Amino acid sequence: MTARLPRTRWLLALLLLGCGVTEGAASSPEAARDRLDEHHALGEVEGWSVPGLRLFSVERDGPNPVGRRWVVGVEEASGDIVEGRALMARVRSEDPALLARRALSILLERHDLSPLRSGDARDEAISEAEWSLIVAPRVEGGELVFWALVEVSSASLREYRIDTDGWSVEWREAPEVLASGGGDETRGPSFCDAVARCGCWDGCERVQPVNDPHLRGRPGFRALEGSLRGQRLVRSECTGAACPRVCAVAPAATCVAALVPAEVETCEVSCPPGVAPLHCETSADDCRVVRHR
Repeated sequence: MTARLPRTRWLLALLLLGCGVTEGAASSPEAARDRLDEHHALGEVEGWSVPGLRLFSVERDGPNPVGRRWVVGVEEASGDIVEGRALMARVRSEDPALLARRALSILLERHDLSPLRSGDARDEAISEAEWSLIVAPRVEGGELVFWALVEVSSASLREYRIDTDGWSVEWREAPEVLASGGGDETRGPSFCDAVARCGCWDGCERVQPVNDPHLRGRPGFRALEGSLRGQRLVRSECTGAACPRVCAVAPAATCVAALVPAEVETCEVSCPPGVAPLHCETSADDCRVVRHR
């Protein structure tokens, strides 16, 4: 990784010099420059601007998840990188549709994706009931609210709610929005966690805490994506040393009981229970798997 880092700095410096930024500005500060490692390719953004900044689209070289392309700014005077919430705060507009497009590009790593409106043609992967939830982007109660159709492992219809003060992001999938008016209710923001199935670790799932009357007071969670999408999960009640657990940093960190399916499992393959070889980090729009060495 470190062997190729100078190549990225050369690429960024070349782009900046072409935009009229001095070589000294393009190479400082080093800490900001290190954020763009050798797995990123850069291109200048056309069609919109932010005062005092040059805008670049960033894309990972090699295998790149669908839509994972985003926008960063570079200060014309200093060469400092401005990204994420800091960049979003410098977007000057009162148009909710434009703000939603900029949020997709800056905060959600989905450059060139547009927010949906109620009159847009329905995607075949989305049910009519879910598609009927779509309304035009709007600002209400200090939140920018809009819908977008994103690709994860399959098409996913999501409602985004973004605080227009600090630009923090919350989102829900369409089935979750539909369910929130039904028998169970959400009890906090969604997050990512490791799930154990038949004792085997099944990676990271984004889950929504819910109050489910069928669980008789036991804290419940609903899987929002992946192979368990829509299923109920609970924390394992196993209390012995050989129980499925998740630790932030193995093996010394504080551990929590693993999430497991709420219903009794039928297992063709099972694994001996123990500490997960990974933990999960929650980002605004994705789950990151952190594997332990």
